[in-house]
Amino acid sequence: MLNDKDKNELSLLIIELLDGTISDERLSKLDDWLRHSTAAFDYYCSYTRNLMVLKHQLQLSDISENGSVGENILQSLARNEQDAPEIILEKIDNTPIPQAKAIDNTQTCPNKFYRLYSRIISIAAVLMIVFIVYANLFPPQYITPIAKVIDQVDAQWSQDIEPLNNGDRIYTNQPTYKLKSGIVKILYDYGAEVLIEGPAEFKPVDAEKMILDSGRIYVSVPPHAAGFTAVTPTGTIIDLGTEFGVSVAYDGSTDVHMFKGKASVIPGMSGQKEKGLLITAGQAKNVDRTGDVADIQVNTNEFIDPELFRALSKVDKNSPYYRWLVYSINLRRDPSLVAYYTFDKNDSYPDILENKASLTGGRINGKLYSAADGKLPAWVEGRWPQKSALSFNRSEHQVVTVPGIPELCIDGPITIAAWVRCDTPQDGGHIVSCRQNIGNKTGNFQFGFKSPKVQDSAWPGKMQLGRMECYGATASVGDRVYSNRTFLPSSNWRFIAATHDNHTAKFYVDGKMIECLDFNYHKASVAADLVIGADDIMGDPLRFTGEMDELMIFNSVINEKEISEIYKAGRPF
Repeated sequence: MLNDKDKNELSLLIIELLDGTISDERLSKLDDWLRHSTAAFDYYCSYTRNLMVLKHQLQLSDISENGSVGENILQSLARNEQDAPEIILEKIDNTPIPQAKAIDNTQTCPNKFYRLYSRIISIAAVLMIVFIVYANLFPPQYITPIAKVIDQVDAQWSQDIEPLNNGDRIYTNQPTYKLKSGIVKILYDYGAEVLIEGPAEFKPVDAEKMILDSGRIYVSVPPHAAGFTAVTPTGTIIDLGTEFGVSVAYDGSTDVHMFKGKASVIPGMSGQKEKGLLITAGQAKNVDRTGDVADIQVNTNEFIDPELFRALSKVDKNSPYYRWLVYSINLRRDPSLVAYYTFDKNDSYPDILENKASLTGGRINGKLYSAADGKLPAWVEGRWPQKSALSFNRSEHQVVTVPGIPELCIDGPITIAAWVRCDTPQDGGHIVSCRQNIGNKTGNFQFGFKSPKVQDSAWPGKMQLGRMECYGATASVGDRVYSNRTFLPSSNWRFIAATHDNHTAKFYVDGKMIECLDFNYHKASVAADLVIGADDIMGDPLRFTGEMDELMIFNSVINEKEISEIYKAGRPF
């Protein structure tokens, strides 16, 4: 709504425009007002209409500025004179009439009246011309519903825009939305489903198009909605019935990950588009600020997918599981996290232990295995009912094998951490190892823990960290180090961790450092596979027995504060 002050100011701007006396600054102000204020534009239109109505009512089109009668009226009077009946005039009295003082016609009210309304008509004509030109240059922006907010998790919106709530309709011609944090699920009217993860800036354009200036989106497009388009600062993605993820960095560079189906990627900014290319499931591309395209590793862990979003949206926000899940989503994107096994069972692939680290996601998934052709490690309930874990039995030779990649073969600083439960004297053993299975079985690292109840072990109730040079009788006692006895209570999940910077080893239990030892050891890395639950697939007598819920390996030393944060986020209570 415009108040009286606004109306007066707007009227002055219009008059100045028509008089040709408006300054550039005032003209810019009027233009901006009409562009962004519906009320101002309506007032402008009403102002113009009123002047035209006034012109019509007065019917002054044939009256000139000097008050003379127009040609059409004179012709009408002449016709009336010819057809009019004869008029008999009475005899005129010739008595002289006193001379009246002449009147100056230029000062009469009628002429003033004519000039005033003639000016009004001129203004109205100019206003109508301006209105027609403006309407063609800036046609009205019609608002049409195109999508709906289905759900959101911990969404925090920028204060400079009206936040979206569950159930809200999204319309065309709206400003850019700024999601500071959290996740929002939007369902487009044509069927595309988009998960937006903050921080992100986005703008739905129509029922099958979105502009993403920054942030991450996961897009699911059913076949009948094929053609959904995502536009970024450096490219355009047109789906062909797919599931794909788009990540836009703050410099505008774009990553496109294709999970299902295929899509067309057109690199380049608007107006500078290059030839498009087709990408299919399992492929990923990076488009930099110059429009150059490069292959990258496809990675589902970069995005919140529909399954993970459902888990987040259904869980009690005050529960320990929800606390861990939110932290875990952020942790997996740590650039120093080389391997991250959350031990969440995938019912579609129950013999696979999925790696969730963004750095290596999809390349080092583990395979459940029994070296004696016995039973595989069993899926059991984890720290919470919503979560799973793996139970290992040493007598069944149960392990998880992981193909080695260069990123896993760490010879420099390292952090290894795990959630384990060791209830009986037989529990514990080698938790994870990266070492060769041939020759002297040289390794890069090894980490283990034995139950505090065990009596016949070299390291009862202790943690072991090794940077193994060889194995067996020729092994060097200087390539491994042990913590003091920890006396972990039974029947509880415990978070254990070890770090090594090639000079000092530190051991942690439940987020607190319990030991700091000199351990000067550094050698070149070797190509080796990863084994979870043993230090050797075939011959390890100290395979792990017990339950394991989470395992993480960093190629850096995580400090005590960070380890404490991981523990607090993942503790069962």
